[in-house]
Amino acid sequence: MLEWFSNLDSVWKYCIAGVGIIAVLALAIWVVDAIRQMVFRSKFHKQYGVNLPHSVRIKRYHHEDDPIGTLVLRFPYWSAAKRDGTRDQRTKNTTICYQKSLIDIGPWGLSDKNPLVMYRIALDLRAQGHAVGYCQEEKIKRQSVMEQVNAQRSATSVANIVAQFRNQPTDFEPFCADVFRNLGWSAEVTPPVRDGGFDLKLALLRLVCKDVFELAAVDEASLDVAGGVGEAHGVAAQGLEPAV
Repeated sequence: MLEWFSNLDSVWKYCIAGVGIIAVLALAIWVVDAIRQMVFRSKFHKQYGVNLPHSVRIKRYHHEDDPIGTLVLRFPYWSAAKRDGTRDQRTKNTTICYQKSLIDIGPWGLSDKNPLVMYRIALDLRAQGHAVGYCQEEKIKRQSVMEQVNAQRSATSVANIVAQFRNQPTDFEPFCADVFRNLGWSAEVTPPVRDGGFDLKLALLRLVCKDVFELAAVDEASLDVAGGVGEAHGVAAQGLEPAV
């Protein structure tokens, strides 16, 4: 019995020694990795002028440098989620799955599970003059914004035309005549009358517009007169008659 306890005691000693060795090795690996990360962060800051948070992992590639960086944002999601991405409350599973967002620029690869941190780094890099391509979310947002800007720009141009002739409405007739001439028509401005409208005599047609500036809005289609003139939103074509 005493011999058995003696052998058991030896086993425990070996186990404790083994655990101690593993712990020392793990600590050594952690220290080496921390020093390596610190050195890489210092080199990255020296090259790009951007400080990296300690949560960001950085590695160095051994391939040709790409001067244009890439950004990939991956957002957390519910393990038990509905089709719209919200948590499925029919289950008790509240696990959140995290994915690594990535930035590759030059010889460096950055990763972090917080997409907001990575986006902030991308903005800092751009602010320092380094090219970082748009991520998918930015491309979608940019396309939406450009569509809104183009629509606003079109509306603003028409509004400017209305504002330009509001105080001098008789100048609208020469403007319209020039538009028709640019479209290949032969246009002539008729003498002004006090009927509240604007008359243009064309080679084949006579266009009479009434009360243009009293209407709520002017549409781009009101200037589209190739092949004929129709009633458009905001500009009323009173009638089309053969020219006398």
